[in-house]
Amino acid sequence: MPIMKSMINWRSEKFVRVIRGVIFWYFCNGATLTLNRYLFLPEFGFQFPLLLTGFHMISSFILTSFFASYYLSSHQSTPFSIRTYTFDRTIFSLLYGGNIILGNIALRFIPISFMQTSKALTPFFVTFFSFMLLNKRFSVYIIISLIPIVSGVALASFTEIQFDMRGFLAVNCSCILQALQVVFASRILNIEQTTAKIPLDVFNTIRLIVPVTLVLLLPFILIFEYSSFLLWLQHNATILKCLLILCNCTCAFLLNASAFHLLQVVSGVTYSVIGNLKGVVMTIISILIFRNPISLSSALGCCITAAGCICYGLLQSTQPDTNSQETKS
Repeated sequence: MPIMKSMINWRSEKFVRVIRGVIFWYFCNGATLTLNRYLFLPEFGFQFPLLLTGFHMISSFILTSFFASYYLSSHQSTPFSIRTYTFDRTIFSLLYGGNIILGNIALRFIPISFMQTSKALTPFFVTFFSFMLLNKRFSVYIIISLIPIVSGVALASFTEIQFDMRGFLAVNCSCILQALQVVFASRILNIEQTTAKIPLDVFNTIRLIVPVTLVLLLPFILIFEYSSFLLWLQHNATILKCLLILCNCTCAFLLNASAFHLLQVVSGVTYSVIGNLKGVVMTIISILIFRNPISLSSALGCCITAAGCICYGLLQSTQPDTNSQETKS
């Protein structure tokens, strides 16, 4: 009886940690997306997605370094040197940074609901690039699960009331970069497991990609946004607006921290399914907050896409590792 009681207590405590982690992750994600979108609205007037990405990078780097140093005593940090940036890590950093940049650019032109639906194309591109670049084989069921994802996004796109081609192209390019990022991440993981290098968890990843992203951003900021940003500071900036931008940068860091915490208490499959459900929740919340109009067929497309993503995540968990089998044979 004492053993049974301790097991029940342990399971209940773990369940509470999972629920708390999911709520915190959802909250940070919703706060970051909502503030990003609000900053780009004409009422706020901050039309600088590249600069906002740079602010996110700098604040996340500073807060991550502080958090890892003072609160994660057992955390092994990536050392900073030229040798840290191998070819694969550099490409991964460029893909990671480019994905964030394009995501912020997309939010300037399209609502969160449409962006979340379009981002659901990522599993399709992951499957495509895994097959083309890694020669990874997928079951027929996984291929079939991609059909509702693609068809749902197509239905939502064709009937989106606030459709903007610039945002649509940006979010689809973001999906492609994110898919390539996943492929390179699996490649890096396989390499570094055999070479005993420091693993790239959330915090080490941030510290790795920030310098590369800032180098990538700097010339474009100077060319496209710097002069306009100075005018915004002179004529439109207020203390409240600056505080909101600072709050947005803090939320961007907390989003990474919450993802790190959640991955400690759930499996990768659970994390993937929760992430797919998060897209539905963020879509509903954004519609309630911003009151952006959505057609019935667009809403149907969102639901079809979400169902396809959940099926894909569940089927992906049962996908055998064909690569290892092929190399053994």
